Amino acid sequence: MSLVRWPEEVNGEYSVNFYKVPFSIMFTETEELIIEKSHRKISERKIEEKMTSRERFGKNFFSDGPIDRLPICISGGHNIMPRIFDAFGDPPSTLGQRDMINHPNLDFVGQMIWQAKWWFADLFAPMNYSYSEEVLSRRFRMIEYGPPLSVEPLVKTKEDAQFFMDNMPDPALAGTYPAYLWEVKQQIKHLPELVSVGSVCPGTISGASFLRGIRNFLIDVRKNMEMAEMVVKCTSKWLHKKIDRMVVPLGEQLDENGKGNILWWCDAASFLNLEEFTKLMPLTYGTDVPYAAKKGWKIGIAPEAPVATMDLISKCVSENGGSSGILSHPEQPPIEDWYRMTRKYDNVPAFCDADVKAILDGPKSHILESWKRQARAFAQYPTKGLRTYMLCPFDPTTPMEHMEYAAKSLLEVFKYPVEA
Repeated sequence: MSLVRWPEEVNGEYSVNFYKVPFSIMFTETEELIIEKSHRKISERKIEEKMTSRERFGKNFFSDGPIDRLPICISGGHNIMPRIFDAFGDPPSTLGQRDMINHPNLDFVGQMIWQAKWWFADLFAPMNYSYSEEVLSRRFRMIEYGPPLSVEPLVKTKEDAQFFMDNMPDPALAGTYPAYLWEVKQQIKHLPELVSVGSVCPGTISGASFLRGIRNFLIDVRKNMEMAEMVVKCTSKWLHKKIDRMVVPLGEQLDENGKGNILWWCDAASFLNLEEFTKLMPLTYGTDVPYAAKKGWKIGIAPEAPVATMDLISKCVSENGGSSGILSHPEQPPIEDWYRMTRKYDNVPAFCDADVKAILDGPKSHILESWKRQARAFAQYPTKGLRTYMLCPFDPTTPMEHMEYAAKSLLEVFKYPVEA
């Protein structure tokens, strides 16, 4: 029998912090000033556009338009925020993502500056600080320029899995999630003109790879399905608890008038083949998507998986009124295949989420051609509802001049209607 203990940072420098009350922190007078001036700049620039962000998003999500342009999201990853305080200089920055985790008020100030810089963005989506590595691991490591790393899985035996199931912490009181929940409340309070995204990542399968360890989990799926099922039941319950906590600050589901916000999670099923995924489907997406739907949320999911697996996911999401999209990493299927597939499900909106590092390793002409290729896919394989472009600079080494060119060229390419 394995002796279960709660997560421990390997260097003893970070506590998982089982808070007694939800996390909260006050902004300083200087921080309030920066937030106010950033908000003012965003508002002044958006007056120049024909539609408000919420109008554009609501019409595009629930109909085929007409709109003035496609909605755009330029997500501010937490590992990007430190560069703001170094005048968008090249990394390594003076501050790191770990500082943003420890000082979420500083991270939020950076988020507001980021939104002011890309004022035409329609969605506020910082995403969460981690994938729960610091809660789902027995030992984890905090690093300066990225999220926590899982070092040793928490669950080694069935007894461990049962212990976690019976003693699961409240996500609003453990790890980095309390600070993220606080930040979601701030984005809704200080920038209500934009639709906000509340992330409950990781999905059940990604969570299982941390809780059990990806190698152990894959062996379980192939040789010990009883153990695999126990693990995904644990991570499914953990996801549900995060959903319960996140829907409170989000308020209500986005509607056709652009009122409300979006519940989101991403998941990695790429290490499971179709047969393996099908076996786990009832305990993962088959449970999790309906759970959100019963609470009134048509969730957005960005799965990473082979096309056949994504087809099953899209069908499940469609049946529950949600939306599914593609992460356009190089290992993903061609974007044309994704849009061709989603046409089978009329109420599954399509969006494209681009890892800038994957696109920007080349000249500016390469960036523009990538945008045009994906715009052609939008036009060639239209889907009812959301056709949104998300630009997510996950890699802090991306040159800022590339980032700036990529962001501004979105306005040129993703017009409405999109031209093939």
